[in-house]
Amino acid sequence: MACLLRLALAPAVVESHEGMALEAERLGPIGQGPNGIVYLARLPGDPTRFVTLKVIERPVDATTFVRLMREIITGLASGAVRGVSRLLDADVMPGGDAVVCAEYAAGRQIDHFFRTAVTARARLGTLAGLCEQVAGLHEAEIVHGAIKVQNVIVAERPGGAVATLLDTGIAPALDASCGAGLATHAARDATVFQTGKDRDIRDLQRLVLDGLPGEASTGGCGGLLRRLQRSACSSAAALGAELHAAALSI
Repeated sequence: MACLLRLALAPAVVESHEGMALEAERLGPIGQGPNGIVYLARLPGDPTRFVTLKVIERPVDATTFVRLMREIITGLASGAVRGVSRLLDADVMPGGDAVVCAEYAAGRQIDHFFRTAVTARARLGTLAGLCEQVAGLHEAEIVHGAIKVQNVIVAERPGGAVATLLDTGIAPALDASCGAGLATHAARDATVFQTGKDRDIRDLQRLVLDGLPGEASTGGCGGLLRRLQRSACSSAAALGAELHAAALSI
């Protein structure tokens, strides 16, 4: 098994979404990247429930990609990992392209959110919450593989801003499906998982550095800024704890 996740979860009774990727009604494109096009869609018989369909246009072994994505879908199905846009289904379309169906997350990209007049404490709190989400993925032994501003959506809630991670596992599944990325030999699972986890932490730290408020250089969290610039964090959980402490200091 390609180690996009190392599945060690107890079986859970969850709602079946099989067939959703092919049955959902496309409403129109809402994004495009190097791997394909994302469409807003709604479910048959439930016009109030929106999902996204990511149609993969990159040359890959679609059958392998769908198999790997379904493993990740199983890993996320328990709902134990919070703050992640849930993957619902993956399939191969009649034309041969792979498609991934996920819950729709409303909001703004995190960089757009940070350009508004949010307080430094709110910004640090949002970043800390994002770190906790990545830590949850790693605890479930799932690699995200593409932590960047385009894959983090922030929504305003009564209790404050909440970040949601998109496209969990899609990038490493694509790499594995075209032979460019992760090894498939089971004996290398632990090594490959750790490599993917380390990349997630580096990407997360880079995003945090870009999103730190201006007060970070001089206020009570100046030490955090200097540490992040100097060395890598040991884990997403450790980074989140530092951000929480910094938020309380200003």
